Amino acid sequence: MLDIGGAAPPTIVVGRTLSAYDVPDVQNHQKTLTLTVYNQAANPITGVLLTDTLASRVTFSSASQLPDQNGQQLAWSLGTIQPYDRASVTLTVSLADPIPTTLDTGAAAYGTLDAGMVFGRPRPPRCARRRSLPRCWPARPTPPPESRQRSRAV
Repeated sequence: MLDIGGAAPPTIVVGRTLSAYDVPDVQNHQKTLTLTVYNQAANPITGVLLTDTLASRVTFSSASQLPDQNGQQLAWSLGTIQPYDRASVTLTVSLADPIPTTLDTGAAAYGTLDAGMVFGRPRPPRCARRRSLPRCWPARPTPPPESRQRSRAV
């Protein structure tokens, strides 16, 4: 008998929206990203840290909350996120010419829930060239590796 088992829903999820998904829509070689951390648990998540690493040729310009910055690495302390609530950071980046198709390595969020660490990260956006113009779209969030169950024979 094969026990497939469903993966538990992630406790903490990182979402992102972009100001433009097509190169012609990029204004003044700048793009705005909004990163949102969602608490999908019935208890607060404390000590929430949101991190992101910008790709080469992408430069941090500004943010709604200034991050700790080490080169291309950015980190925001978001504090406590209450049950079923969220916290967001909006950042603006400058893009080199030609405009890169990858902005970052994908944001990640970490926190503490019931004395245990929780982790969430979306897949980086996928980009493709169509008619010689790059087009990017966000991918669906991926549950953290420890929450995925593997199929096993019983």
